Amino acid sequence: MTKVTNEMNDRFKLYQGISNGSVTSVEESKLATEVEELQRQIDEIQLEIDGKSKENDDLRSDYQARSSTAAELSSSLMTINKRHEILTTESKGLFKELRTKMVLDEIDEYEAKLSVVDQENQFLEKYIASLDTILKERMKLMNGHGENGRLRGSRSGTPH
Repeated sequence: MTKVTNEMNDRFKLYQGISNGSVTSVEESKLATEVEELQRQIDEIQLEIDGKSKENDDLRSDYQARSSTAAELSSSLMTINKRHEILTTESKGLFKELRTKMVLDEIDEYEAKLSVVDQENQFLEKYIASLDTILKERMKLMNGHGENGRLRGSRSGTPH
């Protein structure tokens, strides 16, 4: 810090000398060279600043583009996640409905088959009852008429 302060004091004295007219042409030439060197350093620094400024602008532009893309992707992701949640909920509800409908349809199908079997059973019970009635009538006839179903005549009428 003191070095910078000393350089500043030296320059201040030099500038005072220039303004008073007490500086020689050698000192003036030296000062002109120093000014040229300082101007060259300023130009280099300005070029470096311009390069860094352009690089900064490019980085800022790239950041903004990526940030915008990230925001769009984030929004899309939120929309997709919300849609996935809705579809999952719907599919669970629809799956339950579909499963219930399948079970109800299966029950209806079995009830229809049961109805057909009940009708066939009733028919068979009536058929068996009628066969049983016919069988009982034949049994009565057979008991009274013989084995082959003919009336048996008494043997008393035979010659021997």
